[in-house]
Amino acid sequence: MTRTLGRLTIPASIAEITTDDSTIVMRLDSAAFEPLQLSGSASTVWRALRSGAQTLSETVEACSGETGEAPGKIEGDVAQFLGSLIARGLVITSAAD
Repeated sequence: MTRTLGRLTIPASIAEITTDDSTIVMRLDSAAFEPLQLSGSASTVWRALRSGAQTLSETVEACSGETGEAPGKIEGDVAQFLGSLIARGLVITSAAD
């Protein structure tokens, strides 16, 4: 089953530091926001977004290509993680074109 989240965008107010095995992201527009360290599959999803994935489907495909997992197997987990990024304000959504 394909879920719809709309068009995904990382706001300009998000800063990141990437190391070999993780990414630390933070909101520059919120002094109360604690930096968030992403590792493993979370970092893979973030890299997919930074590389241009703008929909759930594109993000799943990019992650599948990097990890070798079947898209249908990871879609639910990717959608759930994207939901948490949206809730934290690290990703915003808009209506799909």
